[in-house]
Amino acid sequence: KPKILWLGYAIFNYFIFSIWQYVQLPISHVFRPLFMVLLGFFYGRFVVQAILMFWLKKWQPPMGMAYNLLCISVLSLFIMKIFKTNSIEIIVDHSVKLLFYIIGILLTLVTDTYYAYSFFKIVGRETMGAQAIWYASDEDPQFRRINRITKYLNCFFYTLTFYIIILYSI
Repeated sequence: KPKILWLGYAIFNYFIFSIWQYVQLPISHVFRPLFMVLLGFFYGRFVVQAILMFWLKKWQPPMGMAYNLLCISVLSLFIMKIFKTNSIEIIVDHSVKLLFYIIGILLTLVTDTYYAYSFFKIVGRETMGAQAIWYASDEDPQFRRINRITKYLNCFFYTLTFYIIILYSI
């Protein structure tokens, strides 16, 4: 159950909320290029992971961890460039909601990397082939810790997303 809620959170933020925020941005907004790259990463991973996981059955958690680290690096570079080329007043006045969202995405990527690492430590290469293990079972004691952590962090991430949505409605 915690993993399903985590996937729901990630899917909503990566594929729905990101697009909604991108569409809301004026064409000249300083964060627009960052969102274009972000959406490219999200949809690119979706295609690659779907093919490797469901068709070729070759996806492994280290692939997701590498993607997350690359995405974190690229987003961090974009954010540094935005702050270097724009005054803090412009960024904060026009983009508080986006800053919360981007920080949330960075935290999501870090958390997802931790989950993938923890899961990989338990199942190893059993994520490939017809009998692949992709969910941390509630009944299996070896997954108890990661499920508990996921449950608590789900509360944090759902609350953060709810807060950002409230910011948009103000």
